[in-house]
Amino acid sequence: SDFDGHSGIVRIGVVDMIAVSWLSKLANFIKLNYPKITTEYVVALNPSLIDMMKRDELDIALVAATGDESGFSSRSLGRVKFSWMAGSALPLPIQPVDRNRLAKMPVISHGAESYLHSLINTWFGSRELRPKQIATCNNMRAIAVLTAANIGVSLLPSSLYASELEAGNLQLIRTTPPGPNIDFCVLESGYHTKLLAPFAAHAVEASTFKPF
Repeated sequence: SDFDGHSGIVRIGVVDMIAVSWLSKLANFIKLNYPKITTEYVVALNPSLIDMMKRDELDIALVAATGDESGFSSRSLGRVKFSWMAGSALPLPIQPVDRNRLAKMPVISHGAESYLHSLINTWFGSRELRPKQIATCNNMRAIAVLTAANIGVSLLPSSLYASELEAGNLQLIRTTPPGPNIDFCVLESGYHTKLLAPFAAHAVEASTFKPF
């Protein structure tokens, strides 16, 4: 593929957090500036995308920075604050909710192999302390819908669901400790770094996540 000549295929892997926030901005930019480029977008969970990068099945991946990115050229896409959220029907105490209390609530998360799932386990800390009940769903938007329907509580990006919080469809659970910050990055395949560099740079420009 000759990207400089504005032709060829670019295979871009994307976690759903980015797919539902600013991927369209990047896609429009590529379409406008590289009209002969064919883009193939793969939306999947973090571990799958990193595996695909290792197998050279993707040219670029927009992923959470988990420490598994060694071997790839990487640029920061910024940081996102995640918070525990619930539907409007859940009565919340005035005091912050601790790990023990939250463990008694049903939790909705990505599947067991996902980065979000491992983050939740890390947040709970002790291996003995885990949510009593976990419903899995590999689509973040669907997780938010299920949370708003009072099916369970979930760890969601605060900025992405600001309008739902303001409308009262979701409510923020103040927790001790607070929810984690997640860093995101763009990975470039080592095989075509010079050719892919402009696309990685456009991803950095398109990102709406806060720099750190």
